[in-house]
Amino acid sequence: MGTRQKASAMSTTRFLRPCTICQWWFLLPAAISAAVTDQPNLPNDPLLPEQWYLFAPDDERGGAGSVNALEAWEHTLPANPITVAVLDSGVNYKHPDLEANVWKNEGESENGKDDDANGYIDDMHGWDFVNDDHDPVGFPSREFPDQFGHGTAVAGLMAAAADNGIGIAGIGRNVKIMPLRIVGEPAPGSKFHAGPRTTLPQAIRYAIRNGARVIVCTLLPVGAAKGSVEAASLEASLREADKAGILLVWSAGNQGRNVDTDEFVRFPRFSNILIVGGTIRDGGLSPHMNFGKRVGIAAPCVDMVFPSFDGYSRSKGPGTSFAAALVAGAAATLLSQQRHLTPADVITRMQETSDLAPDMAKAIRGGRLNMARLLSP
Repeated sequence: MGTRQKASAMSTTRFLRPCTICQWWFLLPAAISAAVTDQPNLPNDPLLPEQWYLFAPDDERGGAGSVNALEAWEHTLPANPITVAVLDSGVNYKHPDLEANVWKNEGESENGKDDDANGYIDDMHGWDFVNDDHDPVGFPSREFPDQFGHGTAVAGLMAAAADNGIGIAGIGRNVKIMPLRIVGEPAPGSKFHAGPRTTLPQAIRYAIRNGARVIVCTLLPVGAAKGSVEAASLEASLREADKAGILLVWSAGNQGRNVDTDEFVRFPRFSNILIVGGTIRDGGLSPHMNFGKRVGIAAPCVDMVFPSFDGYSRSKGPGTSFAAALVAGAAATLLSQQRHLTPADVITRMQETSDLAPDMAKAIRGGRLNMARLLSP
């Protein structure tokens, strides 16, 4: 199966989950399927009023830190979708709020054969690199207890179907999700289990070779020894993504460390990587987020509602995973309108149209995402 290698356990290279989101789980009741929004031109998703960050900063339903996605959508034309690879703990691609916006491998059929000769059998909707199989959903985990929901939450905040009468509206327009599972427990009874040092570069290469324009990753790389085999493998895959013109959106993490100088966090240095910090309702930076001039932009990371594995969930946060999902969705929307843009173009545009809160320039390179300005004609 291609160049995939088997690994017996988690490697000594450590990875941290930037945020934990399991605070309130609930199934999808009938009440959440009934539209409650009645304002003209607003999507009819019933949980939209809780998505404060989508509204204008001067809207009573928003906050000073809102990104004004509603106005941005007014300037967004229908277009061929941009595929965003979600490198995470698995995505429930059959969730009713997601399934319409899940990537499908048109060259593959579920028949036990590698129809498109890409090295992966029956990869209709991505791949599970942990278990080396075609179902990138995930299994319960002690190490990552939120894994049934984390990837689904990231995917939903970015690309949940809007105006479908259920749940939330994702921030992105013209976006397809490519689920790539890179961390978590193996399947029950499985003898195969690859760790992140193997799965992360594999997933990046899969995304490159299967048409993704954006990759979003919320797995924070720490403790990788310079010159090690795993560091070299990751660097090679990232260099390949850079040459392929793929934007890689990476959450900054929530340890309160300086990513410019702290050896605890080693973000690779490529021009296509956008590291995303988090902001709170008043528009200021989250005091828990990792900071530094390598953090290129920030976005809301608190008080979120999102699809969970089998329903919807809420989290007070903070979590830069949320922020990365919003930035990835906005970036993909921009690319759908201007497909010629390079990753460097997208990053520059996002930074130039961002909002600077007091003292923000001292802590990070960019400002807070302003999606209305980003998509303004």
